Amino acid sequence: MDNKKRVVISGYYGFNNIGDEAILYTMIKMLKDKIPNINITILSNDPESTKLNYKVNAISRWDIKGIFSSIRSCNMVISGGGSLLQDVTSYRTIPYYLGIVQLAILMHKQVVFYSQGIGPINHSWNKFLVKIVANKVNHIFVREAKSKQLLESMNIKTPIEVSIDPVFGINLNFEIYSDIKAKLKSTKKVGIYLRPWKNNKSLINVITRVSKRLIKDGYEIYMICMQYKQDLQVAKGVVSAVNSKNIHIIKSLNIDETLAYTACFDFIIGMRLHSLIMAFSVGVPIIAISYDPKVENIMDEMCISHCIKVEYLTYKNLMNKIRWIEHNIKLERNLINYIKHQKIEEIYTPINYIRNKLLEGI
Repeated sequence: MDNKKRVVISGYYGFNNIGDEAILYTMIKMLKDKIPNINITILSNDPESTKLNYKVNAISRWDIKGIFSSIRSCNMVISGGGSLLQDVTSYRTIPYYLGIVQLAILMHKQVVFYSQGIGPINHSWNKFLVKIVANKVNHIFVREAKSKQLLESMNIKTPIEVSIDPVFGINLNFEIYSDIKAKLKSTKKVGIYLRPWKNNKSLINVITRVSKRLIKDGYEIYMICMQYKQDLQVAKGVVSAVNSKNIHIIKSLNIDETLAYTACFDFIIGMRLHSLIMAFSVGVPIIAISYDPKVENIMDEMCISHCIKVEYLTYKNLMNKIRWIEHNIKLERNLINYIKHQKIEEIYTPINYIRNKLLEGI
């Protein structure tokens, strides 16, 4: 008799976004560690790549028949992690993810929201959908307190707990780290993780000026593209404007390589949310450029104040943050490691809940 526990995971997977792939990577690892007989199916934009990378089942997130069949045969649907319930990137995002959840509810399956970041939700129809569907799931885990507050303000009665993003618990591959560190120059190093935004010209101008100053100060600068096809253009814009042999674009990386590069830096300047979380996980000081409330929310959870909204980004205020970190580098590293130690157990809260629910009745 097959006693495997079957889960279906729905999220923003298979789009070559290192941050979301890191969420999936850590989720799968923790689920397999805690529930040895688990069978995992991922709804992915690139199922063949997902199967190969994570040694799990995967089907296309657009395959309606396959989704129906997978949910029908599973014990639980996990929605998350990441920023699934927001309508800034597209008003269709929320209907898609809640459609998967509603299908599972109609089939009487257990449903858990896993370490999600909620909002912004601007469209009244999407607010209505969230309120209706979220009140039917079994349990909700959000990655920061403001997401919990937003759901509660929408009158969501489902139990809600705060559990930090699973990528906070990602582990450094020391073999890959050692190889990369050996290849890098033995000088001061900073990693810059940009993404395209509304005013690319202004962003590129500020980062260019800051990069030139840092190079004069003896730094090597590494531009890391976490969603390569999207981020490459803005990285090229900076590198072209700086025009120095001391600034580099690092070609497409996997999760372990991205984390290893991050661990080599003196500090990072990051727009991508999971560049900040990865840096935190390996004790590297952080300056965030916030393009979305989720960045400010996660910085609050990390108790780190070095955050500048992208619309207020200037050469002066970014350099002020850099100089503060340079003069307090040991304090910054110690603070990160202390906070990480305080929060690390939160990572396992949703995993333990999922394990207990799946093993009920055995």
